[in-house]
Amino acid sequence: MLTDGFFELDMSVADYCKSLRLSCHCSGILLPQRSNLTLLGVPLFNEAFPSVLKAKTDSAELKTARLEKISSHQALFLLKNCLSIPKLLYVLGSSPAYRWTQSLHDFDDVIRRCTAKIVNIDMDDSAWRQASLPVANGGLGLRCAAELALPAYLASVHATHSLVSQICSETDLDAAVVEGITLWRTSCNVEPPPGLTRSVQKLWDTPPVESSFRALLEQSSPTDKARLHAVSTKESGAWLNALPVSTLGNLLEDNSFRISVGLRLGAKLCETHICRCGLKVDITGRHGLAYKHSAGRHSRHDALKGIIHRALTTCQVHNVREPIGLMRDGNMRPDGLTLVPWYQGKALA
Repeated sequence: MLTDGFFELDMSVADYCKSLRLSCHCSGILLPQRSNLTLLGVPLFNEAFPSVLKAKTDSAELKTARLEKISSHQALFLLKNCLSIPKLLYVLGSSPAYRWTQSLHDFDDVIRRCTAKIVNIDMDDSAWRQASLPVANGGLGLRCAAELALPAYLASVHATHSLVSQICSETDLDAAVVEGITLWRTSCNVEPPPGLTRSVQKLWDTPPVESSFRALLEQSSPTDKARLHAVSTKESGAWLNALPVSTLGNLLEDNSFRISVGLRLGAKLCETHICRCGLKVDITGRHGLAYKHSAGRHSRHDALKGIIHRALTTCQVHNVREPIGLMRDGNMRPDGLTLVPWYQGKALA
C-alpha cells in the first residue's frame, strides 16, 4: 500500500459498510480517519498531507531553536546535514508532496529564520536564494523543500519501478508520474533524463539548480557576478563540508564565521563608513580583503605558512620560514623558500 501518487485509494460505500460492521463486532479495533492514516510516517491519502507536513515543520522549529545555544559554525553544520532537508527527505521521496507548496514553504521559512539567527545576517530574498543552492553552486547547501520535492519524488518512483511492478503487476507507475514530469519539464525547459538514469535524483535536481544559478547571474552586478563565479568553484566550499572540530583547527569563531558566510552570500556585514586608510567601506565589507594592514589576513597567512612548513618537514624536505636576506635586491622576505631544489633546479615555494 503506497500513497495517492502511486495508487488511487478510495473507500467505496460497500467498504464503508464493512468498516461499520467491523467496528460493531470488534469494538477494540481502531479505525483511523483518512486525515490520520500514514505508513511509516508517509501520508496515504491527500487529507493527511497538511497534518504530516505541519508536524514536520513544528518539529524543525523546536529543534532549530536550540541551535542558537552552540557555536555558529557547528550549528549551521548540524542544520545543513541533520535538521533541515534530511528530516523531510523520506516524505518527499515517498509521496507527491510537491502538490502542497504552501506547507513546504512554511517548512522552508523555519529553516530560513533559523539560518539568519545562526549566522547573524539579514537573510533577504537574494541571500536566501543563493544560500539554498548546493555548496558546489555557491550556496550553503540548505536546500528548499519546495524545490527538492519534485526531483526527489520522480527519482524515487523510477527507482522502485521494478520492485512495485513485481508486487502489483497491474499498477501503472508511468501514469502516476505524468503530472510531475510535465511540471518538471515546464519549469526547467529541458527533457527528462533518459531511460534507467531517471532513478538518479541528481539528474532531476541539477537542471533546476543550474537555472536558479543562471538567474542569479543575470540579475547581479559585475562585482556580484565575479563573486558568484568565485564561490561556485570546486574548492571554495570545502570549509562548509569539513567537520567543525576545534582540535582539527576547523572550527571558526562566531564572528569569523559570520563574515565568511556574509562574504560568500554578498550579504550586509557592516554599516557604510570611512576606513582609516581614507577609502569608503560599503555594507559588504569587502574592503578588508584588500586592506594591506589587515591583521586578520596576516594571521591567516602565517597559519597557512605554518601548515606548509610542517607538511614539507614531514616529507623530509628541508625548508625554513622567511629567512632574512633571500631577496638579492634588499632585506625583503618572500613567504617561504625550499632550500633544496624541487624540480629542474627550481624551488617548490
